Amino acid sequence: GRLFLKLGERTSLVPLVVYHAADRPVQPQSLGYFPAIDGRLFRLGCGFNFFPDTDHFFYAAGEWDNGSTEYRSSGFLGAILPAWTNDWNTYSLLVGWESRFLPWMTMRSSVGYDLSRGSGHPPVPGGEEPDFDYDDLHFTLGAGFHLGHFDLDAALSEREPFPFYGDWGLTYRSYRTTYLSVALRWMY
Repeated sequence: GRLFLKLGERTSLVPLVVYHAADRPVQPQSLGYFPAIDGRLFRLGCGFNFFPDTDHFFYAAGEWDNGSTEYRSSGFLGAILPAWTNDWNTYSLLVGWESRFLPWMTMRSSVGYDLSRGSGHPPVPGGEEPDFDYDDLHFTLGAGFHLGHFDLDAALSEREPFPFYGDWGLTYRSYRTTYLSVALRWMY
């Protein structure tokens, strides 16, 4: 759930505090290379909502993510070998709108910018862990259809909802592709 703090007749503030932790144990090396992952992510953010009327909604939000991930593998006689760590900070800005065009149809769109700074890709010769910088401009377009007791929402987004990516646990935001999400809600 989200907390909406009313600021005025048509404005609200939406604070965000999230902490994720993940730990996947090491598998026996006889089964091949299976890394273990320990990770944590702390996310702090805030959104500002503006409602000019009952059919339109504008918002702006900012977030700061601070994360760390340690990748390990099992060695001789099951010993756990440290492999490498990633530490990063991501700063995100997002602006968007939502409008009801017809009594049964709502459209929405947003644009966002992410800036990631961190260190710790797999070790290179000499034991140094290189720094990384990453920035991304991403867009989302969606629609909602309200049909009696049913709501159908669909969205196209240029990035996966993070912090989790595939099987690699907690990662920084660096994987870009287009995602389709669909939600069907029945109100009884």
